[in-house]
Amino acid sequence: MPAVNLLNLRKEITSLLWEFTDPESFRDKLAQLLDHYRIMSFRSGSGVLTSYQTPELHVPQLVLHELELALYQTIREQPQAALTLCDSLWNDVNLEMHTIATRMLGQIPIEYMDQVLTRINEWTQKGLKPSELKVFFRNAASLIRQKQPEKLMRSAQDWCAEPDNKNRERGIRLMIYLVEDPAFINLPAVYTALEKMLPDADAVLQPDLTELIGLLLNRSEIETSFFIRQMLENPDSGKIIRRIARKLLPKIPESSRESIQNLLRISQKES
Repeated sequence: MPAVNLLNLRKEITSLLWEFTDPESFRDKLAQLLDHYRIMSFRSGSGVLTSYQTPELHVPQLVLHELELALYQTIREQPQAALTLCDSLWNDVNLEMHTIATRMLGQIPIEYMDQVLTRINEWTQKGLKPSELKVFFRNAASLIRQKQPEKLMRSAQDWCAEPDNKNRERGIRLMIYLVEDPAFINLPAVYTALEKMLPDADAVLQPDLTELIGLLLNRSEIETSFFIRQMLENPDSGKIIRRIARKLLPKIPESSRESIQNLLRISQKES
């Protein structure tokens, strides 16, 4: 694997950062830099920036590390310019630029949270797949999850309250992103959102809902088992919760499993 000349790389990144307030020039120089280092041979799977909607961005890890270090400082010094640059990269026809835009968005200072949330809302309306939403939230919402997770939870609640599947899908994926963080403790808000959504949830949402409720079981077995049992006891809770409960039975603690199995048998006889 040819070694990256660190001195030259830092000079190239410094030159790139001089264009930080000129989105068009920055985008062009960034594309040239990535193209230059992409063609360098390196071990498969090494230094890959995970992207969505695009092939992986094959750039040596050192290049990505140095680029993100430099951007991190500049974004904090010029957050408004960074937001403008994010918009430009997101609107670029080269979808690889979208990944850079979301990673930059996730570094915007928390004081600009409302502007970041506006972009998260707008950008996720493009109908991204669940796997793409997963990467998107990991890139764009990391600082807000750390500093102001309740803001993200409110967005998730709003999306889940919408009747269409695309909004609900991004709401579920955002709740998954929150629940994955051990520091996120507002599980009752997640149960409430699920309770409102499950009765008329479309079958297409079942995989994501199963993943979310499975994560809740990992976080709080007793509370989540109680929630599942409560939903099964309500005849208006819909069919999806029964399918999810059957699939998750092995994860349900023994103290609750028998009662949930009985409720599933009763519901099967009645259907």
